[in-house]
Amino acid sequence: MLGFSTFKPGADTEKKIHTEEECAYIISGKGKITLKEGAVEFGPRSAIYIPPGTAHGIKNDGTEDVVMIYTFSYPTYPPTETA
Repeated sequence: MLGFSTFKPGADTEKKIHTEEECAYIISGKGKITLKEGAVEFGPRSAIYIPPGTAHGIKNDGTEDVVMIYTFSYPTYPPTETA
């Protein structure tokens, strides 16, 4: 499954847990992926791998939109729960 998301400046999503692995590619913007262990910064042309069962969220603490493409190893958006 392939998707596209835009996160406006100030966005800070709830942490989610997917049953499937996720890969994301940042087209533009910068921010942080928030994990249980802390936050990891990303910027344009960053690739992010999220193992299945990993609680994560997106925080846009920059001044421009974060635009990302993401993919799951699942035919549709996978079963997901809020962390």
